[in-house]
Amino acid sequence: MRKLLYIPRAIFDILRIWFFDISLQEKSSFTYTLFLLKWNKWVKPQNIVITVPFKKYRLKVYNSEITQFLFKEIFLHQVYRLPLISADKILDAGANIGLATIYFHKEKPQAKIVAYEPAQSAFDLLKVNVSFTNADIEICNKAVSDFNGDVFEELVDKPAAVNQKFSLSGSGVRIGCERLSEKLETGNYDVVKLDVEGAEENILKDCFESNVIQKVNCWFIEFHNKSSVAYWIKMFEINKFHYRKKQNVYCFWK
Repeated sequence: MRKLLYIPRAIFDILRIWFFDISLQEKSSFTYTLFLLKWNKWVKPQNIVITVPFKKYRLKVYNSEITQFLFKEIFLHQVYRLPLISADKILDAGANIGLATIYFHKEKPQAKIVAYEPAQSAFDLLKVNVSFTNADIEICNKAVSDFNGDVFEELVDKPAAVNQKFSLSGSGVRIGCERLSEKLETGNYDVVKLDVEGAEENILKDCFESNVIQKVNCWFIEFHNKSSVAYWIKMFEINKFHYRKKQNVYCFWK
């Protein structure tokens, strides 16, 4: 019975694609991809790695609702659509399996992209997926943080589709961290995307205190503590940034 209830929801989800403001070719491509994602979820075990075609790529993804959500958020709702700014260098912090990285490459094919993903399971798929682009994309199996050092990956047996958790001490896999404010001081990044599972507040605090916020023209941030969003909006506005919100992602740009 539960599977039968999935059918009308899947049909509705696919039909909604045709109401989005994207080209006919993109609608057709995404309809096919989303259909395959939903079909695989119906007939195959959850969270196994599957291959799905998307545009000119054959992407490795996890068979899960979260993968479908990411596809819709990034390619249909276009939460990372860039304002009218130059973007020669982009930093993707929390790249997961690479969908946002591929979106940035699609929008700015000449841009240099640096993608950080600390979770090993997600990084393995990120590496495969960005290889199809033949683009100038550098990938790093590290976390972006407010300090240089190490953290420990706790949920090592969970798939990449599940948000990983990290702690300063533990018995999990040791993961290297790089301090974002130091990278921005000398890196000449035009765009920074932060989806770092709650670490964004410490990172932003360090970036504001280090006076590197203004070195970036555009920030995309997913806030995990909703009660602090108003404070960070005010901080960006004080620094002469505009902002908008799409789905769960805030965009701040100069």
